[in-house]
Amino acid sequence: MQPANYEPLTLSISGVTPIAETVTLSKAAASLMVGQHLTLKASPVAAAWQSSNPAVATVNSKGLVQAVGSGTATITATSKKGGTATCQVTVTETSKPAQIGGSGSVTL
Repeated sequence: MQPANYEPLTLSISGVTPIAETVTLSKAAASLMVGQHLTLKASPVAAAWQSSNPAVATVNSKGLVQAVGSGTATITATSKKGGTATCQVTVTETSKPAQIGGSGSVTL
């Protein structure tokens, strides 16, 4: 019996975008006051978002971070291949206007 002659087969594939293993964020840290928000941008755009402390800051599927209570939270973006990037968010209470006491008048 004679061995079969095989020729190497080379395939060329185009139009396929590889899934990214790493993620980068538009900010590594942010400071917000309660009630403020900011949008983090991830590259690649297809990332899952998570907050380490939703009592301080929440994040939606589009990277919108909402400050809800004072403290710190780490916002994490995860790529489909498991790469991650984080942003440390510090939230402080909104400043309250000073109370002015006493009697008298003010002329403007």
